[in-house]
Amino acid sequence: MPVRPIVWVPFDHAAHYPHMSKHDARIWERFIDRYSGYFDEASYDVALGGSETTDPLATERERLMWRLNTAKRIDALVRNHDEVWLCEVRRGSGTDAVGQVLVHTILSELDKWPDRPLIMTLVTDHTDNDIRQVCNYLGVQLIELPEPDMGDPPTRTT
Repeated sequence: MPVRPIVWVPFDHAAHYPHMSKHDARIWERFIDRYSGYFDEASYDVALGGSETTDPLATERERLMWRLNTAKRIDALVRNHDEVWLCEVRRGSGTDAVGQVLVHTILSELDKWPDRPLIMTLVTDHTDNDIRQVCNYLGVQLIELPEPDMGDPPTRTT
């Protein structure tokens, strides 16, 4: 099981997305807009794995905190009746983001928490062809949601 129980919330915009930078949160909000109605719930900052302290005098609380502090964190999980998408949200995704998705998926399978098919998903604003090919090869669903084009900045006319 994950380090802490998974807390599911309605799949909708929130004031804060734990563990996401402001750039990643903007990408995530575009994801929410795109998939509104497809998912029922989301969970954020899900802690998996983590190491055990070697301190033989550590209390249970200290052991839990150690494990929580060394755990790997899933940015977001989203689910509907049929599946769970494990989402790594990353601006300008590269090899590190693909690695995150793979590590989180393997830890999820080892922890045996998913109760329905788990879909590896990388959510980004942009990436390159190499990453697209690797995602395709590995079966990682790649969702690119670029920043909207705001047009040219206004010009001064005096």
